[in-house]
This record gives sequence, structure tokens and C-alpha cells, in this order.
Amino acid sequence: MPHTVLAVLMEQEGATACLDAAVLAAAVLPEGRVTALHVRLDPDSTIIPSEAVLTPKQREALALQAESEAAALHAVFAEWQAARRGTGCAAEWLDDAGRAGDVVARHGCDAALVAMAAPRPQARGPVQDALHAAVFDTHRLLLLVPHPGPVPPPRRIAIGWKDCTVCRKTIAEALPWLRAAQSVEVLHVVARDAAELQAADRLLRGHGIAATLHALPRGEAPVGRQLLEVAAQCADWLLIGAFRRPQAVEWLLGGVTRIVLQEARIPVLMGH
Repeated sequence: MPHTVLAVLMEQEGATACLDAAVLAAAVLPEGRVTALHVRLDPDSTIIPSEAVLTPKQREALALQAESEAAALHAVFAEWQAARRGTGCAAEWLDDAGRAGDVVARHGCDAALVAMAAPRPQARGPVQDALHAAVFDTHRLLLLVPHPGPVPPPRRIAIGWKDCTVCRKTIAEALPWLRAAQSVEVLHVVARDAAELQAADRLLRGHGIAATLHALPRGEAPVGRQLLEVAAQCADWLLIGAFRRPQAVEWLLGGVTRIVLQEARIPVLMGH
């Protein structure tokens, strides 16, 4: 298994929180280390549908903007690294140019985990493309990091359970963190009975993990919001499977996933 946590830095806001979370995640891995990836955007990837090509002046302006953004993010990384000097976890800076989704997918496939700050509602297209690639194209877990505020270590992990292939696969990929946690809470929103929880218990015990099971009666709030509210009370991090409707294109996600992306206040491990 790779030992690198890839921290994708798309914007200055949330970059430090993302790096902090990446270090906490890497601490669980043998010889864990962090690579901070900055995507230097290809000017052609910024063309809107109504534009055929960029003019030389537009291309130059975008290149200067990309240079400025790279310098600003590298300064954030350097300051963060200086503050952590001597703490033990190695970290390196990586700057790569291209379309955001392509770059994240390429480097994420070689990592044990991808970390990224939760995007702002007004985040630009490249940020959304990077997040989409991190969830669906890297074939790795995504650690989604809310900000601002300190990032707690994953001593207590809650699992948003649904007895399906995606959730089972997500748990299998998260075993290093689940095994290192001091407690694991399984949260299952039920409409009638809690029979599905027994499947979660059998699965986790098969991996040597003893978990506390919680059947949450379905309330009026959306399931994603209900999971977030309970997880915030009993856990440091939340683990869920990310779902995408079969006919979805680009940024259309299932309801629970979308709510978690938009409203999470604790770090979320997300698998697909």
C-alpha cells in the first residue's frame, strides 16, 4: 500500500487545515508522508463554451495569475512546514500543470489517501473538477477537510452505514484509520428496523474492529444532515460512501453525498 497522503491545494483558504489533516492521516501509515500538490491550471482549461480560443493577451494574463496563485500557496506551505519543523512527518511540495481533474487523478492514483479542503459554495470550476476527480477518479479515499478551525485527530470515527458495495469497499479502504481509532461508531438511519446494522457489525468484527451500533430513526431532516449532526456529537471524523446517480454528468451527486460535501463540520473520509 502506498504511504503518501496527497494534499490537494487549490486555494489559500483551507490550505493549512488540509495540510494539518493530511499529516494526521499520514501518521497512521507506516513511514507515512505528505505531498502537497498544487495544480497550476492550463489556460486552455479556463475557456468557457462560447470561446473558441484564447487570445495571446488572455493567455498571458492567465499565466501570470497562475504564477501568482502558485507563489501564494507555496508561501502558505512553507510557513506551515516551518511551524512543524522537527515534528517527524515528512512533507514535500509538488507543482504540476494541466487540467485540475486530470492532474489530481494522475497523482491521486499513486497515493494512499487524497486530502482536500471543502470547497466554498462559490468555488470556481477547477476546484469542483479537482474534487470530483478526487472522489471518483483516483480510486482512493478522499479526506474532505472543513475549515477554519483546528483539525482533530481521528481518535473517534463514525461510519455512515448503508449495506451496499460502495460502503463495504469504503470500509475496507479505511481499515488503517479504523484500526488505529480508539472508538468506532456505526450510524444507520432506519425507516423501520435496524437489521442492516448487524451486517455492519459482522463486517467490522471480521476485520478485528469492535464498533458501537446506532440505529437512528428517520426524522424530517435529510439523511445526510441527520448523519452530520449525530457524527459531530460522537466522532472526530466521519466515514461514508460517495454515491453518484448512474446518469449523472460531471458535478451531479446523490443527495446524501451532496449535503455532506456542503455542510460537514468535521473531516469526512469518503470512498466510491
